[in-house]
Amino acid sequence: MKAKNANRLFLTIIIVHFISIFALFAIGVLDSLGMVSNSLVSEGIIVIPTLFFMIPYCVSCKSGINRIIGFHRIKVSTAFFIVLFMMLLSPLITLVNAVTMLYTDNTVAEMTPEILNVPFPLMLLLIGVFAPVCEEFVFRGIIFHSYRRTQAGIWPVILSALLFGLMHLNLNQSAYAFVIGIGLALLVDATGSIWSSVLFHVVFNSSEVILMYVADSMMPDVFTSSIASNDDMMIMIAVYMVLALISTALAGCVLVRIAKNENREPMLAVSIKGNIKGQAHLVSVPLVISVVICVIYICLLQIIA
Repeated sequence: MKAKNANRLFLTIIIVHFISIFALFAIGVLDSLGMVSNSLVSEGIIVIPTLFFMIPYCVSCKSGINRIIGFHRIKVSTAFFIVLFMMLLSPLITLVNAVTMLYTDNTVAEMTPEILNVPFPLMLLLIGVFAPVCEEFVFRGIIFHSYRRTQAGIWPVILSALLFGLMHLNLNQSAYAFVIGIGLALLVDATGSIWSSVLFHVVFNSSEVILMYVADSMMPDVFTSSIASNDDMMIMIAVYMVLALISTALAGCVLVRIAKNENREPMLAVSIKGNIKGQAHLVSVPLVISVVICVIYICLLQIIA
C-alpha cells in the first residue's frame, strides 16, 4: 500500500469515528455504553475500515499478509531486550504525561473507576491484549509500513507516531501516545517484524492494567483522592526529567542492540538518518484534512473543559 492510501485510510478512520459517535448519540446509547462495549467499538472503528482497504490490495498485488505487514518471527533474546526497551522508555512517557497534566486532565485516571468495575481478566484481555494487537495491525502494520515503503529516513517514524497520537483525540493521551508511537516504529525498523511492537504494546498496557488493580486492592481510595497540586507535579516533572534523560539514552543503546541481534543495524541506521527533503512524498490532502480535524477537535475539548 502506498503512503497516499495510508493517508486516505486514516482520514476514513477519523470520519468513521465521528459518524459512529453521532449515530450512538442519536439513538441514545452513547452515555450508556459500558467500558467493554466502548473498547470494542473503539477498536472496531480502526480495524474495520483497515480491512476494507487491505482486502482489495491483497487481491490485486497477490501478496500474503506476512509480506505486506511483516509478521516475521523474532528471537527470544530480542523479546527480552524489547521488554527492557519498554521499561527504559517508560520514564519519558511518564514525563510527557505529567507535563500535559499541568494543562489538562489525565484521561485514563478519569476512566479508572469505570475500568475497575470490570472483572480483571476481561479488562486485561481487552486493554492489555486486544487493543494493542488491533492498533499495531493498523498503525505499524499498515500505516507505518506504507510510509516506510515510500520513503527512508525518520519522517515515516514521526508521521506514523503523530497519527497514532492524534487517533486518541485528547491532549493527554495524544502527547504520550506520540512518544510511544516513535518507540514502536523504531522497534519495527530494528526487527523488521510487527511482533516487536505488539510485544511492547501488550506488555506496556498489561502492566498498566495490573498496577491499576493492584493499587486499588491495596489502597482502595487511591483513585478517588484529590489530584496532586501543581507544586507537587512540578517536583515530579523535575525528577522524571533527570530519569528520562538517563533512561532514554539507555533505551537508545538497547534499540541498537535489538537491531544487532536481528541483523538489522543498517535498516535502523537508515530509519534514524532523517531525509527532510523527502517528507513531501508522505503528505497528501487526506492527511492534512485528517490532522486538521483532529487538532480542531482536541482544541475544542480543551476549551469546553
